[in-house]
Amino acid sequence: MIRMNLFYKLLSFFLISLGMVSCVKDKPFSQPYSVPAVFKYENTDSSAKARVIMMHSMRNYLAISVDGTLSQEIVDSLWANKGKPFTEEMAPDFVYRDSVLNRMTNITLLSATTNADSIKGYADSVVADSRYYNVAGSNGVAGWQMQSTPISAKRLFSKEGIAYNEVWAHAMLGAMALKGVQAQLNSAAASKTWELAYDYTGLPIDYDPAKDYETAPVPKDRPLSIAGCFSTLPDSLNIGARVYESFRRGKAALYAGDTRIGGIDIGTIYFNLERALAATAAIHLDAAKKYTDIAGKLNELSKAYGLVIALKYRYSTSLISDESYWLLRDLFKENFYTLVQDTSYANINEALNFLKAVYGL
Repeated sequence: MIRMNLFYKLLSFFLISLGMVSCVKDKPFSQPYSVPAVFKYENTDSSAKARVIMMHSMRNYLAISVDGTLSQEIVDSLWANKGKPFTEEMAPDFVYRDSVLNRMTNITLLSATTNADSIKGYADSVVADSRYYNVAGSNGVAGWQMQSTPISAKRLFSKEGIAYNEVWAHAMLGAMALKGVQAQLNSAAASKTWELAYDYTGLPIDYDPAKDYETAPVPKDRPLSIAGCFSTLPDSLNIGARVYESFRRGKAALYAGDTRIGGIDIGTIYFNLERALAATAAIHLDAAKKYTDIAGKLNELSKAYGLVIALKYRYSTSLISDESYWLLRDLFKENFYTLVQDTSYANINEALNFLKAVYGL
């Protein structure tokens, strides 16, 4: 069992720390400066935004595994951006088109992903399972199943019931996106790389937390990466607005030499992005219990598993210790069919309750 008392103490410590922010804010700044109403770009480095779009494009390719056998060569090429692998079908409506991505040969997912081999392994598993796209899947048999509620969709699962395309896509939110934010903000005061951190988060230019980005016509510059989770989270968490405010305020503070406020906002960004991943995982765990058909349950559990993998790449200030993190991961080691067919949902509930308690969900 995960030791919950430790996390209640850590959570209390974090909330107390947040309460101190208002005290610091009331002190005079080191020099006068204003916080802009929108986050303003001051460089032309497109590498982070391009990688986020490459990530979504590769996800689109892995998603067609339900209809035919995937090419390992194409997956390898997408990962390393070799041989002009991106197509219009993969990147149909993003800021950067496939032709632009193919020219960015020095920008790859491989070079920006932590534990690249193990993360790439999830994508390779999709290729392996795609050979069974026309086989009726079941416990012990890789293949497809139909999800009927709340939507009708064909899903592809491994023989253990894992949708590896979902695992890869959600794990990348930690191994590439979250680590990218951390790498940039850890050196932000010196190298002024806030724009790159902003792009790894997946926020669009002039982001509006109240705007509907999902109703057609969907804008090309829309929330992607971790920011793509914000609209699915409870309004009470207010994560999108908090992250955006912290990017604007933190950058303004550090550029003005006010490292106190800038440092606080970096911490706020770290916590809220990690909380967004945890809250989204909790939503998928809850859905894995509530959905009525096996395919829907397995697909939701696969998404949650990918997000738990993403939490491996959390920040050093995380409320989760290494020991407790691996206890959390152990809850997903069983056959996924077993986990969703357990009427008590013992492991799923333990994982869900842990995330709720630690992150105040």
